[in-house]
Amino acid sequence: MYQQDAELLFPERVVPHLKGGRSEDWDELVDMVCEQEPDSVDGLGFSLMMMKVNGCMTCHAGSHRARLGCTACAQQTIRR
Repeated sequence: MYQQDAELLFPERVVPHLKGGRSEDWDELVDMVCEQEPDSVDGLGFSLMMMKVNGCMTCHAGSHRARLGCTACAQQTIRR
């Protein structure tokens, strides 16, 4: 089955869904990143951090993470 929420790299569209997953400081960071342009230094840095934390580079079509989709995978990772 094809998961429409799965992408090759961490998608910027997932960032707003990460709010409420951790502390107030985390929520402030998510808000700050959401207010900026997707190609800003902070936005790109946040995406790179999420790619490393989530393990996006090792995700593939047959993996459990890909079946979850990027949004659910990122939310699960942030809760841990």
